[in-house]
Amino acid sequence: MSKSMKIQIALTAAALVLLSIGSVTAAVKSPMAPIPSVRDQITHDRGNISTTVDNFGYIGGYSYAGRPSGRWPSNSGHDYLAEMRFWIGGINDAGDTIVANTMDDFNPILSQISGEESYDIRLSTDTTRYEFDQFDTIGAGIGFPAEGWRVWDVEAAEWDYNDVYYLLDSTFYPGGPVSVQESICRFADDATGTAVMGIEVTQTIRQWSFEYNKDMIFFTFQITNSSTENYHDLAVGLYCDFDIGGDDPATGENGRLGDLVAFDSALDLAWIYDEDGYDPGWGPSVVAGVMGTVILSTPNDIPMTSFNTDQWEYLPTTDAGRYQLIDNTEWDESLPPTDQFYLQSIRGIDLPAGETIQLDFAMVAAPNQDYLKETAARAKALFEKNYIGPKPPSEPDVKVAAGDRAVKISWDNAAELSVEPTTGEMDFKGYKIFRSDDRGATWGTMVTNPDYSVGPDFYPIARYTEDSFGRLVHAFIDSNLVNGMEYWYSVVAYDTGTPDLSIDTLENNRLTPETAINTIRVIPRDDPLGYYTPQASIEHSYTGDFEASGDGINVYIVDDLSATGDEYRVGFTEDCFQCYWHLINTTTGDTLLADQDQFGGDYGAFPIVEGLQVVAEYHREPADIYQSEFAIEGDSAATPLFVQQFSSAAGCSEHFRNDIEIRFTGAGSVAYDYFYFYYDDLDVTIDVPFEVWNTSTNTQVGCWIVDWYGDGEWTQTDEDYIILTNFDYDDGDLIRDSFRDYLTWLMAFESTLSPIAGDVLTVEAAGIYSPEDQFDFSSNKVVASTAGANLDQIRVVPNPYMGNASWEYSEGERQIQFVNLPDNCTIRIFTLAGELLRTIDHNNGTGAENWNMLSESGRGIAAGVYLYHIESPYGEHTDKFAVIK
Repeated sequence: MSKSMKIQIALTAAALVLLSIGSVTAAVKSPMAPIPSVRDQITHDRGNISTTVDNFGYIGGYSYAGRPSGRWPSNSGHDYLAEMRFWIGGINDAGDTIVANTMDDFNPILSQISGEESYDIRLSTDTTRYEFDQFDTIGAGIGFPAEGWRVWDVEAAEWDYNDVYYLLDSTFYPGGPVSVQESICRFADDATGTAVMGIEVTQTIRQWSFEYNKDMIFFTFQITNSSTENYHDLAVGLYCDFDIGGDDPATGENGRLGDLVAFDSALDLAWIYDEDGYDPGWGPSVVAGVMGTVILSTPNDIPMTSFNTDQWEYLPTTDAGRYQLIDNTEWDESLPPTDQFYLQSIRGIDLPAGETIQLDFAMVAAPNQDYLKETAARAKALFEKNYIGPKPPSEPDVKVAAGDRAVKISWDNAAELSVEPTTGEMDFKGYKIFRSDDRGATWGTMVTNPDYSVGPDFYPIARYTEDSFGRLVHAFIDSNLVNGMEYWYSVVAYDTGTPDLSIDTLENNRLTPETAINTIRVIPRDDPLGYYTPQASIEHSYTGDFEASGDGINVYIVDDLSATGDEYRVGFTEDCFQCYWHLINTTTGDTLLADQDQFGGDYGAFPIVEGLQVVAEYHREPADIYQSEFAIEGDSAATPLFVQQFSSAAGCSEHFRNDIEIRFTGAGSVAYDYFYFYYDDLDVTIDVPFEVWNTSTNTQVGCWIVDWYGDGEWTQTDEDYIILTNFDYDDGDLIRDSFRDYLTWLMAFESTLSPIAGDVLTVEAAGIYSPEDQFDFSSNKVVASTAGANLDQIRVVPNPYMGNASWEYSEGERQIQFVNLPDNCTIRIFTLAGELLRTIDHNNGTGAENWNMLSESGRGIAAGVYLYHIESPYGEHTDKFAVIK
């Protein structure tokens, strides 16, 4: 029988015994404390080690139930920890030797959580486990804000703010959690109803997800003698049983029989590793790592005083035997490869009545023993610095919307505003986007390193930094995906690094969708038959006298759950220099967005309402520029060098909605010298060989000349600029009011070809929005006639099913998909003999439905050919599919 099975049987037996007694003060001591009604577990999972923690000092030990137990790396499914326990023993004034241990003696202490008494562990990443208050901002300037988070103050015997160290002025301030994830529980040695030693323990666990500290978890035990006894020669032991390997179907073992133990007394470090670094239960491609514990602080700075090992079956069961095991000065060598534990102990401590001592240690993991020592040394250094080190930017909060073979992810700008704690400066650099199609086990293609080795990092599928205008992208659309397949996306913010600490760059970790806001899961899906995306449903109408605007409105569904199916309209208002757009829900009559003045740029920054994101592009650019008349047929003499808006602040919007012609004539016209007016406030004219006409109103308009060489002439070869206006020419008299509000295009002619009388250049109006433009669309729209006409597109995939499909992950999982379905329908599956096997109501809002190939009674279907019938509001469809095993 494997060890995990024995632990499971012991736990079950304890639960049954104590449930039958039904009392916290039961006289019979259980194999494992406390009773099930007060037992609580949480998972620490914000770094690269994930592990279950109990509320009485028991760490790990639940892998048999599918809960992580020293899982490393966190997404690997490889559990290293069988169990970790805590032993404490000493001699009282009467000379009695007493030992309290995690497995038998500890019981959680009640505390108040949100006004109610609870035995639950407080966990900073679960707002239901403490008095969460989003308006409690204490500590926000130095780290994480409190938001109701409190820790147990042993001296004051009350819950109070954390003491958070601020490196920039070397001072402690009240604040929130110190770490990315923090847990606190308190327990006493009275699981049998009577105190064993009369001690109370406050256990604090801290975890980070940064590159340099993600492979460690920090533990603090504050041990208070709440009895009237004085304890001498106190010894504390950390019992660790790591099992390196996975379940091997050939032997039924989990790799533990090949384990070796080791220690480094100079580092106060101990660990367990596999003899050959390989375990068949994890497969041929997995190199077994190393896991251990490093002591960080002890009372009176006593170093590790002993290291003992044996097989777990031979643990002593008496207080005398247990005390001897933690109160010695022996340094055991490893047994030959087998299932073995180690006890890492310190001794020689006094604990008088009413006093408190503190023990700090860290669980560490690494790919090999040398790197484990480096990780342990780094854990010690971080502890000495009050856990303060450089950190990557804050995690961006990611949202996602599924489409047909595509997804759209978007995120906020929290990372760009975060401050590096070691410098007090914002050092955000950019974003990387990673995609996983195996639920986080890998994240794409592994990086090829300079020495031609591969990994362990991965190439991102996209990377974004600021462009030349200081703009950043906050959205990404991924396409050519497989419908029905689960994808994970992680948006990772990274910084410029900390050169003083030889850190090139730090970035967010890639965790799971349940444990990190920057990681999200999504399944692309078929759109229902007859479905039109919001973009495809847009109808643009115009009621003005000039040209309609361009089709620069883009609509995305970014939150499927919030999409309403309502009808919407984008409308516009404007003043001289500014256009505003508004989003109206025409089904309800509500104005959702008013006076929006953002056009173009990063579409990730546009607001999201009712699951929709409207992105408006607004370009004051001519719709077209071309020579419309020729003095000599076919001669392209009137060739513009460029045409652009004069400046971002010039010219009311209405003046860009006119078609303009530059007509070269024999007589020409008079223009105004821009430099003389702008710099000297002088009215100086320049003769030009052309006239400028607004053909939309059939009005001659004036223009200005930028005379680069000040020769008083418009010289084409000098590329002198022409500034067009929409102001009445008025026989060439200068009107100063035309200078700014009526300026439109800035242009110059190409210098090698000279237009002559009869040549005409046309600049067509810009398609900019106006109050007469409106765009109507639907958030989810199914056209019944289109759906009914395309029922023959319904398919089963794969067909035939030959034992697997790309979207299957678990062994034994079987799934086919019905695709191109209507939005609502009933699917019935029959044998060829007409026996009904399964009825499925499809109403998930997509065009696809998975079937696990089980009948109504839960039995798997056999190989063969099957019929299916689709009944929908748009009509019916019947077809067949095959299963080949």
